[in-house]
Amino acid sequence: MSTDPDSWDRAALALRLLCVPDAGLGGAVIRMRAGPARDRVLAALEPLKMRKIHPTISDDQLFGGLDLAATLDSGHLIDNKSFFSSPCTVILTMAERCETDLAAKLAQQIDKDAGHMIIALDEGVEADEKTPSALAERLAFHIAPEGRMPDGWAPVPAGTPPLAPAKVTATPQDLETLTALAAVFGIDSLRAPWLALRVARAHAALHGRQAVSPDDLNVATELTYPHRA
Repeated sequence: MSTDPDSWDRAALALRLLCVPDAGLGGAVIRMRAGPARDRVLAALEPLKMRKIHPTISDDQLFGGLDLAATLDSGHLIDNKSFFSSPCTVILTMAERCETDLAAKLAQQIDKDAGHMIIALDEGVEADEKTPSALAERLAFHIAPEGRMPDGWAPVPAGTPPLAPAKVTATPQDLETLTALAAVFGIDSLRAPWLALRVARAHAALHGRQAVSPDDLNVATELTYPHRA
């Protein structure tokens, strides 16, 4: 099996950006089959507070509700806490089997912009086996490295960047540039340039820049647009 080091390099950078605190990137679709390579990819996200869910999860389990067994046992009303009671990263396994209603509910949590992220583990093989678009379009990255993992591959070590992304400035021209590039890619969703701008800010913060640079815009475009084209 051949190796595409560029795709693995892009995957490593996307994983590092996901670990930048308060970047507002929404998360990522990771389209890989289960195995050692995917385990290595997920290991890069260990700094995040992650909780795993399955596409068959009930609303009570996901959003909280009455814990009937505990209530009957104690004689007092006891509620389960929502997964989203505090900012967290949710790993959605078998995302290609996620029903549209669950995808919509998870998308609503991302839209609240409360610091949540969704990592959708997509094991689909056929083109129609994929994460629902309502959820995928809210996630900044689509991580699907091609070929064999290069020897010695490892993502950039996570750590607190010297700047917070919110403190990185961007001009109206930066957003206009990203919007124009989205149009070139045939992307008609306004979420794409907004997510790309957040990626650019996170990349600038990672490198200690107080303002978005052309390099940050290029990286944001490469990581955010091709899979949406």
